[in-house]
Amino acid sequence: MAETTAGAPPEALVERMRRNDGADQDLRQASSVIGALVRELPATDDMLLTEASRRALRTLRDRQPELYLCYRAAIRQRAGRHIVDLLDHYVGPPAPGPWREILLLTIGQLMAQPPTTWRIDRMLPDRGLGVIYGEPGSGKSFLAEEIACAIARGVPFFDHKTERARVLSLCAEGRSRDRVAAYLQYHGLTAEQFDLRFIEQSVDLCGQTADSERIEAIVREYAPSVVVVDTLARVLAGGDESSGQDMGRLLASFRRIEEACSGLVLIIHHSGKDLARGARGHSSLRAAADVEIEITRGDDGTRTARVSKLRDHEDGAEFCFRLEPVPLEDGRSSCVVLPAVQTPRQPRAERQLTPDEKLCLEALREQLQATGEALPASSTIPSGKRGVKVEAWRDRFYARIGEERESTARRVAFFRCKKNLIAKKLIGCWTEWVWEW
Repeated sequence: MAETTAGAPPEALVERMRRNDGADQDLRQASSVIGALVRELPATDDMLLTEASRRALRTLRDRQPELYLCYRAAIRQRAGRHIVDLLDHYVGPPAPGPWREILLLTIGQLMAQPPTTWRIDRMLPDRGLGVIYGEPGSGKSFLAEEIACAIARGVPFFDHKTERARVLSLCAEGRSRDRVAAYLQYHGLTAEQFDLRFIEQSVDLCGQTADSERIEAIVREYAPSVVVVDTLARVLAGGDESSGQDMGRLLASFRRIEEACSGLVLIIHHSGKDLARGARGHSSLRAAADVEIEITRGDDGTRTARVSKLRDHEDGAEFCFRLEPVPLEDGRSSCVVLPAVQTPRQPRAERQLTPDEKLCLEALREQLQATGEALPASSTIPSGKRGVKVEAWRDRFYARIGEERESTARRVAFFRCKKNLIAKKLIGCWTEWVWEW
């Protein structure tokens, strides 16, 4: 396998860029081709199986196995397992790395494995990769601080049971002192009452320096069960969030930290320009995350936290909170997180629907109420979902539109609404079935 650029010294990288190395050019071209197709999934399912696409995927597989795995995970997340199975058939598995034992389990051995254990019950697993994201000013850093303190103290978090554990907060943006001071003052606590440590430096976890290895060493020495990273952008060290290669390196660092702590890595991130599409940057982040929590801010200042993804478990749980000002010494102030009495607001994505999209979603809800049936859980369909046939949903949408539009216009409107509702994570669609998230 050709040497990747992740561990090369700066002088070597500059020289390779100056010479316009052929291998690097092929890699850049391959990443560009596949990245463009993945962003348009599931509309580009068939394009992934063309010879040009398969050739680009083979290049990534052979020269950047970690990047290939990130794209493969994103493809499975967006297009489904059947497309990944076809790719594995035509492209082949990633190039083998160091030998490791592969265990073959019987059904009995599989069932004997322990079930998921929770750090915060039904919200954060005790191990994996989590993402909290929202717009600037949404309160995501305050909420992350509240989560860290609740875990470190072992107290309930919004009525969810919490397992006490050590927490390391990597505050790459700094400015955590006043938040912690406000928390201690409001709750009448002292610093000695719970075990929470901080790193207040902007570090590089993208692999261009030795920072990642040093952070891993600190994690092994301190042995926290939860590591909070605030924010993703400040540990990317100038990398491109939309680059599959840069995001692949960063995700690899997060996974190594997860292995070092044998626990949960919780990342604070920003929403993209299109709020309905979730966290900004490369889609491999969402594919790799075991849990996602979206933070939105209402016009009245009330914040809503929604569990938008919870791997292998039911998502969609919501709770509201507000930021209560706490005056500190020297005229300074900060805030603490308190529950809000207001019920969760309508999801922001739904408030931004076009008239046709609203009509299409209403038609789906009507059809679900009329003929909805329980769907079998699978790698694509979460457990507990009720769905209807796409054809029945489409016919009800046509009936709601009426005869004022010609048949071609109705078909175009339905296709566009279906695609946009999927992109906004309001509905799920698999083969002939559709359901509401």
